[in-house]
Amino acid sequence: MCCAGIFCLQRCKLCSENRGERPNIIVFLADDFGYGSTNVYGAPDSLISTPSINKLAREGIQFTNAFTTGSVCIPSRYALMTGEYSWSPPLKKDVVNTFDPALIDVNKKTLPKYLQSLGYKTAQVGKWHLGFKEEKFENLLGEIYPGPNDYGFDYTLSERRP
Repeated sequence: MCCAGIFCLQRCKLCSENRGERPNIIVFLADDFGYGSTNVYGAPDSLISTPSINKLAREGIQFTNAFTTGSVCIPSRYALMTGEYSWSPPLKKDVVNTFDPALIDVNKKTLPKYLQSLGYKTAQVGKWHLGFKEEKFENLLGEIYPGPNDYGFDYTLSERRP
């Protein structure tokens, strides 16, 4: 299973002033992962064991009411990053490969940029699958532009397949 997630690593002020601190936010976006894919949401222990996710859910806030307008990963990632309808980007079918054009304009406000503006440190780990620049641009350090860091992630560890 390939996962892409936003991991906000720094406690900051987002909750009410009564709490005095902001919560850590972890968003898991996984291919072929459903509501009943973890024990805390109903998967039997005999099928799968997810103790770490169960603990996160028990100690945090469980997100239990959601839907998607796209049944594949790329429109779902686009919607999560931009808050826009999942089929808003130029791509209306198929998937984006590593060196295909970027689907999101780097100047667009994204969820990680918004979280950064609130003082969060953000990270993206796993599959990016939102494209890069039209021509492959790789600097001497092997960094490809634009990539996850250009969309508001302080840290990225992305799968890169040619």
